[in-house]
Amino acid sequence: MSDKINQLDNYTKTNVKNKDSFFRFLFGTDKARALELYNAVNGSDYKDSSELTINTLHDVIYMKMKNDVSILFGKQLVLYEHQSTVNPNMPLRGLMYASELYSKIFGSDPHIYSTALMRIPRPRYFVLYNGESKGWSDEVVKIRLSDMFSEPVPEDETGDFEWTATVININPGKNTEIKNRSVTLSGYCYFIERIRELKKSYSEDEAVDLAVQQCIDEGVLADILREQRSEVKRMLLTEFDEVAYREMLLEEGREEGREEGMKEGLEQGKLLEIVESILAGDYTMERGAEKAGMSAPELREYARKQLQKEI
Repeated sequence: MSDKINQLDNYTKTNVKNKDSFFRFLFGTDKARALELYNAVNGSDYKDSSELTINTLHDVIYMKMKNDVSILFGKQLVLYEHQSTVNPNMPLRGLMYASELYSKIFGSDPHIYSTALMRIPRPRYFVLYNGESKGWSDEVVKIRLSDMFSEPVPEDETGDFEWTATVININPGKNTEIKNRSVTLSGYCYFIERIRELKKSYSEDEAVDLAVQQCIDEGVLADILREQRSEVKRMLLTEFDEVAYREMLLEEGREEGREEGMKEGLEQGKLLEIVESILAGDYTMERGAEKAGMSAPELREYARKQLQKEI
């Protein structure tokens, strides 16, 4: 049995709640750092982090968005997601995430059925991007849900419903002012860039080790990296593995499309994306099977056959 088939079995058995990313660890577990990120993005200078509530969802269904951080602050519901790959579907993902959060906050409130107007926090959705693709090379990119609609929006309906993902490029040389307002965010960006540079000469494992030590020596995220060294390494290597595996599965879908024709290829690609989502912890094998229109054993067997083609 191939290593990838073993990986399939291991991913479906793993407790996905243990798959937090380093970004989420930094900003989704500490109120002071969450407020620091809020101030950096908004150009504000709030001091009292006790007024902030971290309410990031940890449900299995949403773990593919594991880099998300969600906070309630003032009269705003603010969602952040870190991305290292270009994904034009971010508005839909953010909308689904916000909807679940609103349901969590207000779903049991009887006033939702009242004749009086309820006041709810204003949603804001930011994607912090540090990938190497040229797809999001601008400093700020606005992606709207209407860009995804299967038909154009009539002019008289423009703005009737919209959801926007604001992509902020945090790569070197981009949005320096924002990064300079948060020592944690700037440290995170520097740390990831050090790993990327070191990976050109070392294995991923060695690159992470060296980057951690270099940042500690230079005083970059030093306390966090010193105290949480093994956990940080585990999170980063898990992220690298999942990104590589997703890319492999999506490439297989494209190959199937070229070999078996467009229609069949699209069907194969969809099934492979469902399998990839299961491996990433987006949802369970059972939910994936439901989306694929087959039983869980059938989907598992399909995944195995696709992976066995490599043997």
